[in-house]
Amino acid sequence: MEKRERELLSSLTRALDDRDLGQTRRVLGEIYGDYRFLLVSVASGRLPNRQDAFDAAEEAFLRFMDAVGRNRPKNLKSYLCAIADHVALEMAESKKEEQVEEESAFGFVLSDPAISQDLKNALENLTQEQKRAVVYRAVLGLSFHEIGKLLGISGIAADSLYRRAIRKMKSELGEAYEN
Repeated sequence: MEKRERELLSSLTRALDDRDLGQTRRVLGEIYGDYRFLLVSVASGRLPNRQDAFDAAEEAFLRFMDAVGRNRPKNLKSYLCAIADHVALEMAESKKEEQVEEESAFGFVLSDPAISQDLKNALENLTQEQKRAVVYRAVLGLSFHEIGKLLGISGIAADSLYRRAIRKMKSELGEAYEN
């Protein structure tokens, strides 16, 4: 264990034992500042984008703050990394479940007999992100802000992604496609 890590752990233990809220907050702030990017790095190994990794790091630190009063870690870095990895794993599994749901929605769209084969082919030729944007907007009726949250992008970027997908579909379908 590094000197700085021992100092932080010792300061945190003292502050908790003394029930010194101000000192506890200060030490927790220092720990967060020192380990935030390490937690992001750990989480990014399991998650598809940087924003999710930052979210996982913040959630891991919140869980650490909740648990530290009951469970005093012997190795701060290992303890924080284990929490971050667990949170990232939970988030990755949750994302997989969401993807299964959206693939079901997409499969439902493609299996609809009212949709022409040309339209189905045009949908199939979109990128995964474009398909998601089209399904979220056209099938589920989500706002661009909501789509952006689901895709890990801004609402403006989601709008642009959706419009590019529609333009691509229109160009593939030619005049047969009518809004």
